Amino acid sequence: MRFIFSVVLIMVTACDSPTAIDDRWAVPEEIDFAASLEIDLATMNRTESGLYWQDLQLGSEDAPAVTLDDEIRIHYTLWLPNGDEVDTTIGGTPFQSEVILLIPGVAEGVTGMKRGGVRKLVIRPELAWPSGYGDIPPRTTVIFEVELIAIVM
Repeated sequence: MRFIFSVVLIMVTACDSPTAIDDRWAVPEEIDFAASLEIDLATMNRTESGLYWQDLQLGSEDAPAVTLDDEIRIHYTLWLPNGDEVDTTIGGTPFQSEVILLIPGVAEGVTGMKRGGVRKLVIRPELAWPSGYGDIPPRTTVIFEVELIAIVM
């Protein structure tokens, strides 16, 4: 009987742990983003899917724009809403992928960018990792800053 009680106690305690699912970062419009991220949703563009994006630097005017059919090479940094950096390619090798294979929010967010452009993306959980991934908790809005290095021909 003590064993069963101990197992139940452990399960209940685990539910109250810091890793338990919460919704504090699920809805971008309700998040108090870290000041270091410089996010003001009111000044950003919003797509029908709920993706927020803002050009920080426009790309080359004479370069082609990214489409879903392209393969691209990018530098990126990924943050949580509290300002914690999760991943970056800055200072390392750029990331290369077909656009269609990226998480939906990044695929949508890079579409239309031109070489040399830098864009900030605020991606709601359902367009990123709704169940979490690695250091990203479930139901978490993520922030990407993406620099388009090249469209791979």
